[in-house]
Amino acid sequence: MMQELSIMPGDRFVKLSDPGTVWVAEKKAKLAYGMPPHINLVNEEIPSRKIIMAQSALQDKKLFRRLDSHEDNLSLDQ
Repeated sequence: MMQELSIMPGDRFVKLSDPGTVWVAEKKAKLAYGMPPHINLVNEEIPSRKIIMAQSALQDKKLFRRLDSHEDNLSLDQ
């Protein structure tokens, strides 16, 4: 089984299908009992734009990429 890395407030992610948008983890979402863990995310450039994403989706390298703290979305063009 793949080891899951924890997601902390301030962690930054880009969706591979939309590399121009950076999402920042705010906190663990409060969902109904028994639901898998989800994370509240805020758009880095438009803070009023928020989404909730399953933690497993954020950790799926086919869907999202975690950015290093010094890295910005421009480096995705490598």
